[in-house]
Amino acid sequence: ALRDFDAVLGLDPDNAPALRGRGVALGNLDRCEEAIEDFDRSLELEPGNADALAGRGLARATLGHYELAVADYTLVIELDPGNANVRYNRGTALMSLGRYEEALEDFSAIIELHPDNVVFLGQRATLYRRLGQPERAVRDYDEIIRLEPDDPSVRQQRQAALEQAEPEGRD
Repeated sequence: ALRDFDAVLGLDPDNAPALRGRGVALGNLDRCEEAIEDFDRSLELEPGNADALAGRGLARATLGHYELAVADYTLVIELDPGNANVRYNRGTALMSLGRYEEALEDFSAIIELHPDNVVFLGQRATLYRRLGQPERAVRDYDEIIRLEPDDPSVRQQRQAALEQAEPEGRD
């Protein structure tokens, strides 16, 4: 794919879709700095393009530039509030920054759109535990168990949340 995008860009260096496509291909090859350059150039040609912003955000997050990633993801969410993938990515970037309350807002919003998604529920349960709300985590784990009853790791996480909810020294 990379060769195909290079060929197109050799003929038309201002082809924004090809720049975005090459950016994705470079990101998939863990060549994130180069991917960011292509997304930047694409955004110069098509300011505010949600796909370019999302791709650049992912490349930035991969490099550990979470604040910049959050900024890109936020712009995409302003353009497309129902974009669950970008909201998920922003939530995980916010978690990496220790901004758990904001991440919780993102995961709760996407769970409203996708209530049966066990990945989203699991992330929110993790956030509830980090925020000292294990009872809420247990509710999310219960929902995951209802949806995927054969996953023993979720039962272990649920038990850990129950233990977290129990006050010290209680009989």
